[in-house]
Amino acid sequence: MGGISSCRRNEERLPGGFYMIGICVKTNGRFSLLEDYEINFDSGGSITVKGDDELHWFLGYQGDGYYGCTDCHGKEVSFLVE
Repeated sequence: MGGISSCRRNEERLPGGFYMIGICVKTNGRFSLLEDYEINFDSGGSITVKGDDELHWFLGYQGDGYYGCTDCHGKEVSFLVE
């Protein structure tokens, strides 16, 4: 997989854009492994996902259909979006 951006949490859903379903393939404890999540593509270019902790996390493109980030503790989370 490609480079990983750092996660930032946002408590509000971003307006505009569209969403796709992604399956969690690597978790940092804030998401359930192999569960589906709504990956939001904001019209301003932000990509977010709502975690099990009810917070929105900013993601970056990792390549080959994967989106993810590394949290402040260095743990990675990745989603496969097809």
